[in-house]
Amino acid sequence: MKTKLLLTWLCVVGSSIYMGASAERGLISADVLIEQAKLIAADGVPLDVFGCAVAVSSDGDTAVIGARGVNTNQGAAYVFEVMQSPAGIAATYDFYIDRVRVSWNAASGATGYEVWRGASNDTSQATRIGTGISGTNYDDMAATAGTPYYYWIKTTNAGGASAFSEYAIGQVLFGPDVRLNGAAGPVTLAEGSDLVVTVSMNPATYAGYPVDWWVVASSPAGLYYLNSGMVWTPASALDDCLPVYQGGLFGLQSAVVLDTTGLPAGIYTFYFGVDTLNGILDPDVIYDSATVTIAP
Repeated sequence: MKTKLLLTWLCVVGSSIYMGASAERGLISADVLIEQAKLIAADGVPLDVFGCAVAVSSDGDTAVIGARGVNTNQGAAYVFEVMQSPAGIAATYDFYIDRVRVSWNAASGATGYEVWRGASNDTSQATRIGTGISGTNYDDMAATAGTPYYYWIKTTNAGGASAFSEYAIGQVLFGPDVRLNGAAGPVTLAEGSDLVVTVSMNPATYAGYPVDWWVVASSPAGLYYLNSGMVWTPASALDDCLPVYQGGLFGLQSAVVLDTTGLPAGIYTFYFGVDTLNGILDPDVIYDSATVTIAP
């Protein structure tokens, strides 16, 4: 946000009081201004004062302000710059089963960072959940699974804190998830490229509930399922598929179910799901899927 700048200066030198005010000097960022430099004249003499004036850069992020009363009353020009909030804000969404990882780019002049979280895109309702962070990522371990959150970052140093950054939305995984080379898909790969398929599960409050676990893939050659021996097996129909595991729900993070460079060109969709413990792939199976196109 930009705002008009109106400054008043009060200086006391001996028994004399000096006061001056600038006129409105254009638009300047309404964020924390940090002093970057104090400029004095190399050939100045006593009482050779700077005027009480303000110059603002065209982008509103830098101000040069003249003031009296220092350097034997020659005065000085002070250079202020807005503390920049970080860029490149990102937050994991439906990836980790126990956290949201928030990351950002390093900001110039930062000695630390703050992380803020909210339930909506409203910084006035945001809560600071991390402070004094020296790196460029933060794990929110208190996020509720399946609930989306907005995240903002502030730069901090001895001068204070910056404005809020742009937001990113993150969420802890709830239920099953399939990733292709770490992406939710769809993705496109050249033939011969490495494809790593991983599955994750966060049962949350349903941990221990008995279920069938299914990993199935559709391919140009037909259906395949991952059997209990972790071997991909062809199936003529879904009814021929067997569960990869039968037992209680538990947390699973990024388990590899396929790592190959040998898929022929075509479209492949991978499914990971759970349903009632009965050895049958039920219509109400809870699942996630991801599609990859192998380009020739």
